[in-house]
Amino acid sequence: MQLKQLSILLAGLAVAGTASAQTLTFAGGGASATRQTIRDAVIRSICGASTAAPAAPTINVYENATNVRRITCNSTAIAGFTALDFNYDNTTGSFLGIGPVSGTAGGAAPYTVAGGVQRVNIATCGAPTVTTIEGKRVNLFTGCSNEATLQQALVGNADVEPALFRGVNLPAGVATPNFSNIESRGQWGVVFGIGASTALWNALRDDQIAAGLLPAACSTATPTSPNLVVGATTFPGGCAPTISTAQVISLSIANAGPLNTDWTPLFRSAPPAAATQTVRWARRVAGSGTQSSFNAVFMNNPCSPSGLAPATQPESGPTYVVTESGSGGALLSFLGGTANSGTSNDGLTRYVAGIITRESAPGSGTGTPNWGFLKLDGVYPIKANAQNGAYRWVAEQVLTLRVTASAAVRSFYEQLATATGSPTVIASLSGTDGIVALPGIADSSDPQYAAQATRYRTLGNSCTAPQIVE
Repeated sequence: MQLKQLSILLAGLAVAGTASAQTLTFAGGGASATRQTIRDAVIRSICGASTAAPAAPTINVYENATNVRRITCNSTAIAGFTALDFNYDNTTGSFLGIGPVSGTAGGAAPYTVAGGVQRVNIATCGAPTVTTIEGKRVNLFTGCSNEATLQQALVGNADVEPALFRGVNLPAGVATPNFSNIESRGQWGVVFGIGASTALWNALRDDQIAAGLLPAACSTATPTSPNLVVGATTFPGGCAPTISTAQVISLSIANAGPLNTDWTPLFRSAPPAAATQTVRWARRVAGSGTQSSFNAVFMNNPCSPSGLAPATQPESGPTYVVTESGSGGALLSFLGGTANSGTSNDGLTRYVAGIITRESAPGSGTGTPNWGFLKLDGVYPIKANAQNGAYRWVAEQVLTLRVTASAAVRSFYEQLATATGSPTVIASLSGTDGIVALPGIADSSDPQYAAQATRYRTLGNSCTAPQIVE
């Protein structure tokens, strides 16, 4: 998920990209991990100023739950156009920025049409709420439906490089993309982490205090307030319990092993009675960049012929339940919300663990406040730890473009890449604790460079460990 972000997908009326003589219309999709960042960067850097109060804002955001967003606004970012109509589909994740942009067809929704992505039907939205995003007044419409006809995607983004979308990372029924039909460039680094429901987080915290791995002062720490304070020093995530890479691997493969049976292997002292409950593992669907990055880092798949196969939903059993979520928001519902049992406080009683982008704040998600991040091998998933190389699960996002895109589409792609290449822009976006500027891509003369950039990169190869480059 790289320094220059924004997965925009262009497909409005036609390849020419005009809905009228002056409106540039886009439809496309990609990674859900940075869905908020994409929205915010478009509003901040591409949309023009919004009408001042008390008049209604001239920037409109239309949302279908957390999966599809459409933005209309005045814009002069592209020569010859005065307005923008941009749609972003993240229903199933990063593959939407690869397969559809390449023209790949497949049998799994929403790939029922070659290159097809969904677009919000503005006519179905309710009344807007006026809010502020990136310092601009915005009409926010929610509860929208999608248009019946899928749109052609010409621009997109993905959490990982295009070449990773093969084998286990392809959605069912989808052919390997024709990579020669797309070009890509790095954007920024995205930090991922292992999340746990509040019940599991609290139980592991107490167990690790008893084992001497956490100080007694952490006894009141919560998933949303995991910091350790010692005198005048705050250690971000210092009270979060830890999980090892080996334990994560055991949780994420269907091998009938101990962590396919119950949670007791995670506890160092006498496990609580609740540790015998069903193991619930929350992963993303095939085609998700989050899942693809996880597969590379933890499964060594498809990096090696001997790579492990991640567990799939059909491999669930009485003591081991795997859920594959199409979006990060849906996964949050499984981690700590209503998805497990229909009870709003589900995360307070059920043990659930899963994978999620650090762009999500602990406790975030619609109606799903009951979850938090675990340390991985003793290191908390936070920007500073990714920047100094202590935390290794960082992927490099790419911006993608159909090679046959029109000059106007390419111009928009270039404008967006330039705008999001600024560490100053990164510092302003939502979820910046999970985003790092990448050396060699970011402008090193930018005033925010030192604060936002990491010294480590995989250099566009998710199958390699991050290496110091600066």
